[in-house]
Amino acid sequence: MPRYPALTPAQEKKVTELVSLLEKTYNPLPPHLQSIQQFMTGDGADTSTPLNPIREYCYCFLISREWNLHEAFEMLQLAVDYRGQNQLDTRAEFPSALSCKGWDQDEVRRALGKEARSTDQRLDRLCAGIAPFFSYGFHKWDKFGQPVLYMAVGSIDEAGLLKKLRQMANVGQSGEAVMWEVVQHSLGIDEQLQYYQQLQYNAGALKVDAADGLIRSTTLVIDLKGLTYKMLWKPALDLFMNTLREIFKYYSQCVYQILIVNSPAMVMFAYKIVRGVLPPGVQQKVHIVNAQDTNAAIRKFIDEVNIPDVFGGTCHCPGGCIEGYDPAHRRRKDKESVSSTSEAASNDATGVATEDISLKAGQQHKRVFSLNAGESVVWEFVSSDGTDVTFVKCFVPEKAAKEMNWERVSVSKLEMYVVSRENPSEGSDEYTATANGVLVLVWDNKKSWFTAKHLQMKLFKQAPEQSSP
Repeated sequence: MPRYPALTPAQEKKVTELVSLLEKTYNPLPPHLQSIQQFMTGDGADTSTPLNPIREYCYCFLISREWNLHEAFEMLQLAVDYRGQNQLDTRAEFPSALSCKGWDQDEVRRALGKEARSTDQRLDRLCAGIAPFFSYGFHKWDKFGQPVLYMAVGSIDEAGLLKKLRQMANVGQSGEAVMWEVVQHSLGIDEQLQYYQQLQYNAGALKVDAADGLIRSTTLVIDLKGLTYKMLWKPALDLFMNTLREIFKYYSQCVYQILIVNSPAMVMFAYKIVRGVLPPGVQQKVHIVNAQDTNAAIRKFIDEVNIPDVFGGTCHCPGGCIEGYDPAHRRRKDKESVSSTSEAASNDATGVATEDISLKAGQQHKRVFSLNAGESVVWEFVSSDGTDVTFVKCFVPEKAAKEMNWERVSVSKLEMYVVSRENPSEGSDEYTATANGVLVLVWDNKKSWFTAKHLQMKLFKQAPEQSSP
């Protein structure tokens, strides 16, 4: 996939229009935009969009908003305001508080004219606190000179991580906000590494294939080795998805490719849960690869000399290419975090299996779940032949549920408790109870007189996140 596909005249015109809006709105340009002009090549205004820092900056917002000029300008303004409010252009990011190997960090900050970051600060404590539960970090670059971020999602201790985030929060701060502090640092490191890589390439010191445009994105490698259904825990999924929403709200076109490697068979179930928060353009960049094809897939984008040895490369960084990352062992479980999530683990156990259900003409398939307030049921189903089936979701309050015979009750008796009724050929969703009661899910083929429907489905119940002590 090319980093910068050829633009049509109409697209070039939209880039020019967005540049004009930018310059009319911001005079002088915001600090961030002034600083990126140092990467100007050629004779400035005549440089093509991918090589002109200001045009490329505007192009990224247009791509992120599918070439809608109004929405792209709104996102641009939001991003400029966000940078100013959080003083991102005056922040020092190096030395990094997280794993970052392949660069002389002092050289990076000096080349960019940045002061050294004071260490032993809150950010360092946050990253150190997260490290026992989640391994991630930057390691060298891909074939285009773009930094590569590795994330060991399959070996994460999600319960321990969430508990630690709550413990490290300031009074009145959520664990999610704590995680965003770390993510913001990661994004700052990434941005400055991109700028440094561009300077190195311009100077002829970086031998990569970057002639088609500026180095402005990152390749993301997500390792799912060890991922199980048990790890699809709602609080952890919420943290992950809300973090993605924030990233794509303020950062345009920040990812080149997403390589999801060592993927188990159930990965599509997990991906369907989170893909809705990915912009359409980002979804097209996702590559899901099984364990057998992982090393070859990574070599397609990254030279072998820059690939960590754990992925079949020839790089052997002292202490490991990604600090704390051991793909052979799942993260340790904090004893308290295990006990706090035992109920969830018993409900969404690793052995969740795909069920094959045949609905004869006129037949229903019903599943009943007794829920306490805050508990959830997660499901995915698909009609194997692509035909629609009536799917009814009902929630019966605890008092009324006591009068029901769940072996015999029909959907007609539950009409007053219907939450939704639709006719999809597939579905992937969850329901969280706001009060004690019974959730009833019904797949109904009664409208068909002759045709059977064949469904594949997975369902499991999960407990709510435990409150902080």
